[in-house]
Amino acid sequence: DMVYSYYADKHQRDSIDGKGVQIRSVVNFGGADFPNAAWYREKQLMLYGFGDDATYNDFASPLDVVGHELTHGVTAHTSALAYVSESGALNESYSDVFGKLTAFQVGKTSDWKLGKELFKDGTSFIRDMENPTIGHYKDFKFKGVPCHRFNDFCGVHTNSGIPNRAAVILAKKIGLEKLGKIYYLTLTQLLRSNSDFLEAKAQSEVACTQLYGEGNEDCQAVKEAFEEVGIGASTEEEAATI
Repeated sequence: DMVYSYYADKHQRDSIDGKGVQIRSVVNFGGADFPNAAWYREKQLMLYGFGDDATYNDFASPLDVVGHELTHGVTAHTSALAYVSESGALNESYSDVFGKLTAFQVGKTSDWKLGKELFKDGTSFIRDMENPTIGHYKDFKFKGVPCHRFNDFCGVHTNSGIPNRAAVILAKKIGLEKLGKIYYLTLTQLLRSNSDFLEAKAQSEVACTQLYGEGNEDCQAVKEAFEEVGIGASTEEEAATI
């Protein structure tokens, strides 16, 4: 309900397909063999693992994780970013961003660490969007190699740290509200299935201009946030960020 409300309140979107499709969830799925949460596109439903006695709480407990998975549904119904390499990393990143924005809206989070409520120790997390394992394009993993499930389709979960860090940088400059509006317009109307990081930068600037006008300082902030992580930066700018 909270994820639905976020999309309805902030973006006037009626469910993941924009047409009010019922969102179904299966909790306690798979027992100990499914320590995960997932969006099952073919059946239009959510699957949540039960957790365990040692490490995990119920996988339905972290709101940012729920928002992450349901955003995969929004992506599937809009830009349909292909789940491989840069487009796949963008797919993961937009899910992380909107998962956190959902949680921020209702006060369920205070930082950019994804999935903290999942862990029984109270300190672990799934990903740190502000300080990711890979946070600059020069460190992009699996560049130019065949992509398959054994290398996470060319590192979609690790390379997502690059656009994730750009999103956090931008949020600190323009605020969560504007970040959400720019990213929603970009994801749902301006990207294509094979969009890469450079196109995400360019279209985010277009989205900002559409929303806030040509020459707006927020749009300069969009440009700078992407360039700070090495996306679209000149040689001199990129060297300055390393």
